[in-house]
Amino acid sequence: MLDHLLRLTAPVLVFTTDEAWAFMPGEKAGSVHLASLPEPQKGWLDPSLEEKWDRLMEYKGEISKALEAARQQAKIIGHPLDAQAVVYPPEKDLDLLRSEEKALEEVLIISRLIVSDQPLVGAAFGGDGKSVMFQSEEIPGLNIVVGRADGGKCERCWHYSTYVGKDHEHPAICERCVEALR
Repeated sequence: MLDHLLRLTAPVLVFTTDEAWAFMPGEKAGSVHLASLPEPQKGWLDPSLEEKWDRLMEYKGEISKALEAARQQAKIIGHPLDAQAVVYPPEKDLDLLRSEEKALEEVLIISRLIVSDQPLVGAAFGGDGKSVMFQSEEIPGLNIVVGRADGGKCERCWHYSTYVGKDHEHPAICERCVEALR
């Protein structure tokens, strides 16, 4: 697996992959850049995983449109990390989105993502109560509300969190960063 990973990332991480390649055991070319790209391993393919992430990427696209509306039109956010989004998906995708809520939050690079099945009734964000309601044309039944994220800005990762200021040892960072530093 390392062999494949190094060959695939070599064009992007030129020096790092070549250094790792030199330490990799086994018979190989003198440099990762002299090795050909690997052949796909059919046993590594997982059609259900691919289908799941294809669906999640459809949602990512729609949530990104809502974020852009909040940034461009409503001027509620500047950077995506300023944002918090509440997603009201159709019933059939509720479990999928809930199971991957944190992963989707990371992929979107936003401070908070909430997947809800509660009736859509507007939401107040970031103390100013301003938000943008977005109704998807691509995914029927999908509604998204975007507003400013609650809490303070973490000095380490720049995510907004209501935890910032609560840790006596690290008052300027969020719970995720406190955990990483422990």
